[in-house]
This record gives sequence, structure tokens and C-alpha cells, in this order.
Amino acid sequence: MQPTTEIERKLKSCAYDAYPRGRIVFFPARKVFRIYTDRCLTVDDLNKALESFEIVNVRFEIELDGHYICAGCNPYFADI
Repeated sequence: MQPTTEIERKLKSCAYDAYPRGRIVFFPARKVFRIYTDRCLTVDDLNKALESFEIVNVRFEIELDGHYICAGCNPYFADI
């Protein structure tokens, strides 16, 4: 798939793990969101994500996850 916008070009110019990333999961039984995150993400980054997904005035927990390690944090990252 060829990039069609400048943002797509920037994102597709690097490996997917070149950028800090994470995931937000909702647990309905507990009524809580869990944010799995890269340790590079700042409080501002997390607040922007919560705001973007309209997660306000709800319970949430933050957890580091081995699946979400960007190139900057991963000592084994190899850009081939």
C-alpha cells in the first residue's frame, strides 16, 4: 500500500516499532480502562490519547508491556 498523504509517508518510512506506542483496553466487568504503554510515552502523550478516545472521568490503570517497546527503548532494535 503506497502512502497517499504526508502523514502516511512519515509513518510508513520507518518500522512500526520505531515510534513509542501502546494500547487501550476496556474491561467491562470492572468498568476500568487499562493503558498498555511504552515507557517513552509521557504523561502529556497519555493524556492526549485519553482525550482522543474520549476517556474522561473514568477509572483507568497504566501498565508497561513488553509488546510496546519502541526502538529508542529496545536495546535489541535493529533497523535493517
